[in-house]
Amino acid sequence: MIIAVVAVTGAACGPKAVEPPPAGPDRPVEPAGGSTADITAELGPITLEGLVFTPEALPPPAMLLVRARPPQTLAKATAAWMKLQTDTRASKAKRVTAGQILATLLFEEAGRVPEQKRERLIEAISAIQALTATLEVDAATLEMGAALAAAAGDEDAAAKFDGELVRRFPTQKAGAAAQARIAFAHLRAGRNAEATSALAGSEPSEKNPGLAYVIAWSRFRAGDRVTAARAIEAAARGWTDAAYRDPLWRDYLVIASRSDVSPADAAATIGAVFTRPADRFAIVHQLSLAFGFAGRAEGAAAAIDLAVNAGAGDVTKGDLVRARLEQASFAWAAGRVEDIAPALAAANTVLDGCSDCSPAALGGLEAALETHGDELRAVADASQDERYVRAAAAIDALRKGSAAGTSTKKDFQGKAYVDALARVLAARLQGLQACYEATLQAEPKLAGPLTLSLEIDGTGAVQGASSDPAAGTSGLSAVAGCMEQHARTWSLPSRPMKGVSRIKLKLVLASKP
Repeated sequence: MIIAVVAVTGAACGPKAVEPPPAGPDRPVEPAGGSTADITAELGPITLEGLVFTPEALPPPAMLLVRARPPQTLAKATAAWMKLQTDTRASKAKRVTAGQILATLLFEEAGRVPEQKRERLIEAISAIQALTATLEVDAATLEMGAALAAAAGDEDAAAKFDGELVRRFPTQKAGAAAQARIAFAHLRAGRNAEATSALAGSEPSEKNPGLAYVIAWSRFRAGDRVTAARAIEAAARGWTDAAYRDPLWRDYLVIASRSDVSPADAAATIGAVFTRPADRFAIVHQLSLAFGFAGRAEGAAAAIDLAVNAGAGDVTKGDLVRARLEQASFAWAAGRVEDIAPALAAANTVLDGCSDCSPAALGGLEAALETHGDELRAVADASQDERYVRAAAAIDALRKGSAAGTSTKKDFQGKAYVDALARVLAARLQGLQACYEATLQAEPKLAGPLTLSLEIDGTGAVQGASSDPAAGTSGLSAVAGCMEQHARTWSLPSRPMKGVSRIKLKLVLASKP
């Protein structure tokens, strides 16, 4: 099975989007000279488009069906119901049963006659409302009302039935399900505070996976990633509705990859639910992509190994090749350039033993060797960083003399080094975009300019990061604080000359509709 993970990429996801501007008096690139040289440059503007994620997996309430014995026609059920409205001696049980039978027949008629669907559903809702207005009905009757209102698209009526279920049956399964639906409706409408209020006092549990699911989304929107991760795991482990399994696992991947869940722990949860190796491979492979979109490229690369192991040999060679090519790209994005050639070598090994692999698979490997070889060689030539030199040489060896180039040692040039930094930083933008999206979940209209300033020492370490606006707790300031923290973890290309490289990333944040 394949779970679609939304790919959220900004307008600047490749080197071309962050090419440095020409040097000038206001943004000079100082040439190399002597043994020390500081470098100053601006990159951008770079547009990062963020996505507000929306929960989709909670199913609508199921309609309970109550039938007469012997069966009744709709006409007879309607007549019986009308008679009971004026019969003051009729028992509560008789009135409730008659209303439930009529609602069931109207619901079924709505399914059979599409042109009368809404009219019949409104009649059924009216019958249930008449019962609840005069009697203390049971949970089943309220559940029928909620299901009918949901089918009719009457959100107000559904909320009233669900609210009554929560008020009267808070400890029962029906009450928990209604509480989840109320919070879900708030979350879908962007009413995050109301969703949090509706869930007050609730704890995630596998026994109530729907409730755990909306708790996960509520905490995710609020930035509480620890609780969100715990809740979405409980939902995933306890989920039983097969019709909504795919969106549930899409949301599991989104929340787990953007929380502190490790690839190994996420893969263990997947393995506990999916028994077929091919399914395990498919979901863990999607997990790697989710980690990539979340800016956790190193975790994404690690998840590829977990996916291959989860597949236990029940994976097509074409899928294995594609996964290894993705692993190489994740290694590049993570700055683990020494891992690029081994990933491509693993893809090559699969192809060497594959007599029926498609030309596309071979072409994909050749394209990846060329792309990564050119990237690494360009950075190696400009920076003279030995890690990149060795990585480029490893790619050249894999290309087996086809069009392989050779890194050459040149005099250090400041502008060439900035060009190399632009290539490397372009691969790190997904992490910055994830910072934007983390705040965007609670502030969906947040947008605007942001500048991230980096001080990079001669070893390639980010020794300082600041921002405009300054780091804070909300809005663009919260995004800025996350970006500063994220950037300080980067290891960038070193250079042979002492000095500090001061790079300004001019960003434009825009919410994607």
